[in-house]
Amino acid sequence: MRIVIIGNGVAGIEAAITVRNREPDWDITIISEESDHFFSRTALMWVMSGQLSHRCIEPHERDLYARMGFRRVRARATGLDTEARTVSVSGGEPVAYDRLLIACGSRPRPSPWSGGDLPGVGHFVTMQDLEWLEREVHGGPSHGGRPPNPDAHVERSEVGSP
Repeated sequence: MRIVIIGNGVAGIEAAITVRNREPDWDITIISEESDHFFSRTALMWVMSGQLSHRCIEPHERDLYARMGFRRVRARATGLDTEARTVSVSGGEPVAYDRLLIACGSRPRPSPWSGGDLPGVGHFVTMQDLEWLEREVHGGPSHGGRPPNPDAHVERSEVGSP
């Protein structure tokens, strides 16, 4: 039996672990473009504040996928053919399934105010968002220690800039 799970957030990873524990012989494929390792999305703010390191928000060992026998496809799921039972992925061959779980989470809504699409304005939901904020506000990754200056983004901005 082949199960494909779209999404490697908490729902996707916990489902994959549960399936593996109940069905040790099933082929389990996890599709996600976001990160090579599962991380706690709700803990991103603690990395941004400098109170935790990136590694501290990974609740599983980095060998989880290999140890559990998960096939990892780092790509965006771009389409679904329910008759052929395949998931299309960016930059790769379709992935066949017998069972499919879509656990891809959600996306933030566009900003309702003008200027929400300007350079320097973004969301804080994904690991890529955190990495972007670290470059913009801190000039590099956060590694724990004291919280950064909360007004650093204001100090670096000029009047009239986003």
